Amino acid sequence: MMQQSKDFLNAAKRAGVKHIVHLGACGDNDTQVPHHSWHQFIERYIYRLGYEAAAFDEVADVFTPIIGQAFSYEGRPAEEFNRNVLAAGGEPSYFKCAFDTYVKLANRTLKHGEVFDNLPAIIGRKPKTLADFARKHADTSRY
Repeated sequence: MMQQSKDFLNAAKRAGVKHIVHLGACGDNDTQVPHHSWHQFIERYIYRLGYEAAAFDEVADVFTPIIGQAFSYEGRPAEEFNRNVLAAGGEPSYFKCAFDTYVKLANRTLKHGEVFDNLPAIIGRKPKTLADFARKHADTSRY
C-alpha cells in the first residue's frame, strides 16, 4: 500500500495536480495504532511534495467566509462507520483497527499528532493555501 501511495502521489505531482485529499490519521510519532504509521509516512511525503494539510473542521472554517455559505464538519458515530464500511466489503481486520481508533478519537483518549510550520523552509517558497484554493474555486464550490 505504501508503494502504491507513493506512485500515485509522484504521478499526481508530475501531472501538475494542485490539490490532494488524503484522509489521514492523527497521533504521535510513536503511535500505538498500527495503520497510523503508514498514514504518517504518506502525510509527510505529501507535505514534502508541497501540499497543504488541514483538518475537516479547518476546511469548513476556510470555505465558509470565502464562499459565502455555511460549511461544517459533523463527525458520525463510530458504530455507523463500522457498519457501513463492512457492508461495503471493507476488510474486517483492517477496519477493526480503524474502528478502535475512531472510538478513541471520539472519546478524546487518542492524542493528535504535531503540526509543523516549516514547509516554506523545506520547499523554498510560500505554499499555496487552502484559502487560495477556496477563492479560485468559489463558483464551483457553491451549493
